[in-house]
Order: sequence, then structure tokens, then C-alpha cells
Amino acid sequence: MGKLQTIIKNLIREKGSIPFRDFMDLALYQPELGYYHSDRNVFGKTGDYYTAPEVHSVFGQTIARDLLVKWQELGSPEPLVIVEFGAGRGKLARDILDHIQMEAPQTYKTTQYWIIEKSAHLRIVQQEKMQGHPVRWLSSLEERAPFSGIVLSNELIDAMPVHLVTETKYGLQEVYVSARDGQFHELLVPVSDHRIRDYLMKYAIPLQQGQRAEVNLDALDWLGQVANCLTDGFVITIDYGDEAQILYEGRWNGTLRGYQHHRLSDHLLDHPGEQDLTADVNFTALMKYGEQVGFTTVFYGTQSRFLVEAGIFGQLTDKLAEDPFQCMDMKRNMAIKHLIMPGGMGERFKVLVQRKNL
Repeated sequence: MGKLQTIIKNLIREKGSIPFRDFMDLALYQPELGYYHSDRNVFGKTGDYYTAPEVHSVFGQTIARDLLVKWQELGSPEPLVIVEFGAGRGKLARDILDHIQMEAPQTYKTTQYWIIEKSAHLRIVQQEKMQGHPVRWLSSLEERAPFSGIVLSNELIDAMPVHLVTETKYGLQEVYVSARDGQFHELLVPVSDHRIRDYLMKYAIPLQQGQRAEVNLDALDWLGQVANCLTDGFVITIDYGDEAQILYEGRWNGTLRGYQHHRLSDHLLDHPGEQDLTADVNFTALMKYGEQVGFTTVFYGTQSRFLVEAGIFGQLTDKLAEDPFQCMDMKRNMAIKHLIMPGGMGERFKVLVQRKNL
């Protein structure tokens, strides 16, 4: 039995069954033992999944060009403040800053890049990668509030713990986690938070009897926090998910799933801390709640459309090479194709851009 598994079982023994949301939070973020807090590599070929920045630096370069355009739309205030939540191994941040330094050296001199990272291990990895760049690490956004700038996240919301609910003949119930006979088990109880019902009414569709779904209250709390700290600027959210009608309609088992070594896991309660737990993002909730806290949606669409509009085709080359797997230009062309092609990352991932004080 793993250490984290023992910790969770002891917690259940002391306090009784816990909401799945709390189980997921411990499995992903328990200090030192949680999936994102351990020293194991979860990204790339040797990890459990790929992210767009890991595909090629052309992704970060294209994001950087878009950030510079948005900074100009804000009136080019100095400094240019970019805040990234959950920066992973720092690949996106490094590519963005490398591009700004090369293409806009005067702007780079006044750029401030803030990273908000929960994981102590990943913070160390990021600091090694960011050497020489103007980066600060914050524990929370309130440390530098209020500010004007651009808030960026890539695959952040999908990693937030979610409440798991199901519609039964007795009404809406929530999934809790209990422990017996040395194993974790699901338990259905009345919903733990009145906001769960409000969320489903405002940002989802009525569930059918037997249907299961996720409710991400943490995402709304996060967006509300950003709204309180940002006086003028943009929030760019890149993640996989969809609008509520598509996300909930016809999906009887929801979107919650586990990943381990690039394979789907059917046993979400097994081996906490050793597999990724994730759920699709409800972009309808982010857009509608965003309006309540002062944001205006200025773009919502596929990653493919966003990257094309941001000028990624300008990075293509028609240079021919005898060995395309060794030619850097051909590698970039292949990466662009991978990032924007329908049926893959280009369509699966969505981009939401919201503006404060439009």
C-alpha cells in the first residue's frame, strides 16, 4: 500500500467518507506524494501525456506573438506583465520569453513574467529552465494585486479537482469515497455544497436518471480570484473541453478519466498519486461566470483556429530535405500540422480569451 493511500484511508477512518472532489485533490496535490507534487516526470514520452508546448517551441512562439498583440491593445503599458498558472516544466514560459527577447528586445527589457506554481518540485525545474529570464514565482496572485496584464493557463482547469454527481430516482446525489476491506469504494450521498445545484442549473443541462457528470467549482473560484486581482487585461485559457450542451448531452458517464503511461485507466480510485485524474473543461461555465465577475468573451474556438489567427502559418517553410526527421524546418512543419489538424489537438483543445474592462 502506498503512503498516500494510507494517508487517505486514515483520514476516512477519522472523519468518515469524503467527497470525490477531496479525494481527487489529495491524489493530485497532496504535498510530496500527490501526482503533481512528486518528483516523477509526468510530461512527454517518458511520462503520462503530452502537452502542446512539449510538441514544439513553435507553439510558445505563436502564443508570444499573440501576447504582444494583446499588450498593444492594452495601450502597451510598461511593464508587460504575463502571469502563467501551472507552468509545468516551464517549456511554454521559456519559449514565450525567448521569442519576446528575440523579436521585441525593447519590450523584453520591461517584461515581468510571474509563475504561480503549487508544486515545489516543478518550481525547481522551472527555475533551472528560466535562468537569465525576468521570472518571479508567486504563491498566489494576491501577492502582486492589483495589476494590469495578461493571465495565461495551459491545461490548468482540467487538472482541478471536481465534484462528481449523478441523477438518481431519489434526485441528485454526490459521489463520496469510503474505504472498506482495504479498498476505496464509491458512496452516494446528498450533495455537499448548494453551489453544485446552482452550477448545474446555470452552466449545464438537466441530467437524466442514471447520468453522471462533473462539477468544477474550483474553476469558478479561480476565475473569480483572477477577476478580483486584474484591473485591466486578458485571460487566455487553453484546455480540452467544450460548451455545456456538447459536454453533457448524451454522456452518461461524464468525462472524468485517469491516465498512466499514455494509457487510459478505468480504476480512478486505485493508486492515488500515481495516475493523472482529469475532466473536460466546461467552457460555458467559464464564459457565463466570467460575465458575472466583469469579463467579456472576445474569442472562443478551437486551438487550431486560434493558432492560425495568431499567425502560426507564418512559421511554415517550403524547404525540402532528404531526411525530414533530421531537418529542423521540416520538424517545425510537422509540429504545426500536429497542433492544428482536425481530429487531433487542434480540434480537441479549445481556447477562451476574456477581457477585463473592454
